[in-house]
Amino acid sequence: MNIDGYYQPSFLQRYEREIKEIALMLAVLLFAAAYKLLGPVQSIVDKGVDPAVEGLAVLYSKASSALYRTTRVDLGLVNLPPDQEFLFSVQMASYINERRAGPLLDIAVDNRFPEEKRARALMALLKFETTADWIQPFLNELPKGGLLGLYDDQSPLLDDLIKKIRGEGGVRQPLVRAYAEVVFSFLLQVPDLVIRLHACRWLSDVVAEDAIFLLIPRFSNEKDPKAQLAIEQALYDIRAVSEPETARELLLPFYQRPPWPSLRLPLAAVLARLGHSGSLQYVRSALQSEAISKEDRMTLGLAEGGTPYPRELTISEKDERLLADRRRMREDQAHLAMARREQIVRQENMKQSVLAKARAVKNTAAAETVPPETPQISQQTVQPRPAVAENKTPPKPFPIPGGEPEKNPVNSETASLPPSTVLPPPLEEPSSRPRSLMNYVDVVFEVKKVDVPLFENPGAGPTGAALPVGSKGKADFEVLIGDDHWYQVKSKKGSGWVNGKNLTIFNLTPSGNAPAMAGPSAVPREGSLNDARKESTYFEAATEEAPVFEKPSEKAKKSGVLSSETAYLAIRSEKVGSDRWFLLQIRTGETAWARGIDLRLADVQQPVDLETSSQPLSQRGKPSAFAAEWVKASVKGVGVYDRSSITAKMIRQIDPPEIFKVLETVADNGKEWYRIEIPGNKEGWVQTMDVNLTKPE
Repeated sequence: MNIDGYYQPSFLQRYEREIKEIALMLAVLLFAAAYKLLGPVQSIVDKGVDPAVEGLAVLYSKASSALYRTTRVDLGLVNLPPDQEFLFSVQMASYINERRAGPLLDIAVDNRFPEEKRARALMALLKFETTADWIQPFLNELPKGGLLGLYDDQSPLLDDLIKKIRGEGGVRQPLVRAYAEVVFSFLLQVPDLVIRLHACRWLSDVVAEDAIFLLIPRFSNEKDPKAQLAIEQALYDIRAVSEPETARELLLPFYQRPPWPSLRLPLAAVLARLGHSGSLQYVRSALQSEAISKEDRMTLGLAEGGTPYPRELTISEKDERLLADRRRMREDQAHLAMARREQIVRQENMKQSVLAKARAVKNTAAAETVPPETPQISQQTVQPRPAVAENKTPPKPFPIPGGEPEKNPVNSETASLPPSTVLPPPLEEPSSRPRSLMNYVDVVFEVKKVDVPLFENPGAGPTGAALPVGSKGKADFEVLIGDDHWYQVKSKKGSGWVNGKNLTIFNLTPSGNAPAMAGPSAVPREGSLNDARKESTYFEAATEEAPVFEKPSEKAKKSGVLSSETAYLAIRSEKVGSDRWFLLQIRTGETAWARGIDLRLADVQQPVDLETSSQPLSQRGKPSAFAAEWVKASVKGVGVYDRSSITAKMIRQIDPPEIFKVLETVADNGKEWYRIEIPGNKEGWVQTMDVNLTKPE
């Protein structure tokens, strides 16, 4: 447009650049909003961008990794494969520290691992404290034939494990030893000659007391010359005989008519030590021959002297004490470490809680206006002092649990009391509580008579809430203020601090000692390996539908079949003919017999059968209101078992609000169980942690 001959630009032409910039910014903002908020837009954009970005990152990572492997220069995004050898070593160490022999044996029998790693896994068993830590899975794997070296003429790895078993007197737990007889009876009959030869060499090391009874059936059936020679060497290696009279009667027919000629001399050596005078003369004449080896001559010398076999092997008292002390020390260290860790966590939480409440009280007190005539209370907490008469020394600051005492009490952070709060009397340290002002306890409580007020801190800061009559709960901490015992309580009605004189307290820890943080030690009470005979043994079915009978005979009435993946407690065993039978507890009050060939040791802990009280939990220290109480499930689907063990069979599930009468409370392997009455004149077991105390409607 021309005005007086001059050109005048339009508005768009004048601000064209600014408009383009604004449009571009709006487009970017709209794109960012659409990408952020609209899923389809984001997916479309990512399809084109991600492969390019990912490809560049992968390419750079590969180049950087190659440069790092060559020059050890790290330019970022270095991606090196993990050191498999290091990971395997860590895995081995973890299994050893956790006493998990099963995974080690799984590696030892896995052909996918190289032989070097399989051998390391097998030899890791020697680092366990005792053979009792790994004998169970070892016996289960032995007849399967997958252990390294079992099919080789020389098996040094397995020989070292067997030597360890021999050094501890063989398998000591009676029912586990009975199962070992089943395993070796099978090994002595397999078609592979090399397996039979190994079994003959290891027999007296594993089941020394009953080795002779496993060899006797092989006299008539063994035809291979090498196996016959191995049987003769096994007879020379007999170290104990559990039943000398029975062994003598079974051996005499074979001595009089041996299946092969060279068998008569080792039989004569065994019979001479069993008290058979007729074989003594044959032993003496054999000693005159120069063809007898030095080792056999020593054995024949014992037979000539009439040295009887012991009925049972025992290791020396010194070795027993050493092994028991090592095991007890290991268990104690583990329990102390767990206890210390939990105590530190509790103390740190308590410290933070007390500090937070102290700061809140201090800020509240600073904000309040104190009247001039109101006496000022010193902002100072109290500290226990010795009970000395006429002691005028002002109390020192109260240390927070888990914290270090301040060197300068004046500058330490302390809590102030509201002006209306009455300062409690100085705290005194009772002689019966020498540990500390604040103690960790393990008690349960019940409010009996009147409602009990709750406090934020021991003796101060009422919350305004109260525990009504009938409330029950648990207390973890106790604080002594004068003659009063204050407890930090937790219940469904509330939590806080209450005065113990208003509660009925039931101590869960015998004799008032500090409660154990972990389960009971698996060490026998007397500290002797011979006490391991008190251990319980569990079996499970080795085949599908393994039958059980009313008596130890296949001709007896069949009771049923064993459930798979269920552990059954073995009560005793009997040898019937060539078969070993075990009496199993099928369910509460019901037992049945199963053949050893149909069983295997269950993959559960074999706990020591400690002498635990069968009294209810509440009756340990004093008469309790919880005796013959009622419980209900804390959540839906609480399992009820046929015995007090997590390996037991679940017979039903219970749901709230149905209630059940408590008949008994026992402790089993560190866990506490209620025996409850189930409708229909039945009983079952539930863990105490899964139910809540209640009252009948």
